[in-house]
Amino acid sequence: MLELNAFLGVAVLKRENRAYRGSAGVSEGCRDACFRPAFRDLETGTVYLSRDLNGQVAAFHSLDGLPDEVIAARYTNGKVAYAKNTLISGFLKGGTFYTRQEAADQVDHQEESMAGTADCRFVD
Repeated sequence: MLELNAFLGVAVLKRENRAYRGSAGVSEGCRDACFRPAFRDLETGTVYLSRDLNGQVAAFHSLDGLPDEVIAARYTNGKVAYAKNTLISGFLKGGTFYTRQEAADQVDHQEESMAGTADCRFVD
């Protein structure tokens, strides 16, 4: 079972990145398998593709592009301090949300012969 954070902030994302370093549980580790950084709201089931402040798709987990309804607090410069506690980080692939662990498990189970051959054409 997933444990909810008090609030999802940069410190939590950094802790998750350290925990999954060297695996497909981080953006760098699963990009070649067509996983895109995303967030899921466990309360509503809504999935949000990770975006930067300008709304461009981000290559990593960025809180700054999340919509206001999932933001708990912002800094004075407009950047997100914390998202609501029902938001979790993970990845989106083929319309399905994967937790960090699920993405890591999926990539680990792919055949070695398929590594690096994926055609990741994304539509925003």
